[in-house]
Amino acid sequence: MLYLSEKYVESTPIFFLYTLILFIRVCSWEDVLTGSGKSVVILRSYILYFASNSLLVFVFIKLFGLIGAAVASVICIYILAYVLLNSTARYLGVRFTQLIDFKKIGLISLYSVAICSAVKSLSILFGNSWWTLLLIAAYFLLTYYVLIQKKLLNIQAYRHLILKIPYGESIYRFLLK
Repeated sequence: MLYLSEKYVESTPIFFLYTLILFIRVCSWEDVLTGSGKSVVILRSYILYFASNSLLVFVFIKLFGLIGAAVASVICIYILAYVLLNSTARYLGVRFTQLIDFKKIGLISLYSVAICSAVKSLSILFGNSWWTLLLIAAYFLLTYYVLIQKKLLNIQAYRHLILKIPYGESIYRFLLK
């Protein structure tokens, strides 16, 4: 199903690649450095990012065409995040892996992909109908339920939000089981 028109089909791989940046751009990796007065480290990291991005975009466009620019940008964003996170880890005197729970992120991704695959398979069976919208809603509800039950999401952090919705107290109790 096309949402806009045929003229955007060729840009699909480029937009897909740019969505990989969302994993990194969820939070600001320079907060600790900013708070500790290490703005020079942040400046140097961004200079490295802009220089490497400019170089890689130029080279990758020559090698791969327009999609090369997206690949180069994604690579450079990940490098920037690594440099900032590694600098933060060094400042705090911990290992890089102590700042991020990679096992938990992997499990969340695994459950999300498994549930999404099942829902996608069901949506193919139902075709393009209002059932698809219900399946998407079910996907989100089921994913959060599984992540909460597997203790991968802390439901207590969302208590105040849940209690504001209709039947929030009952929903909260159900999720705690």
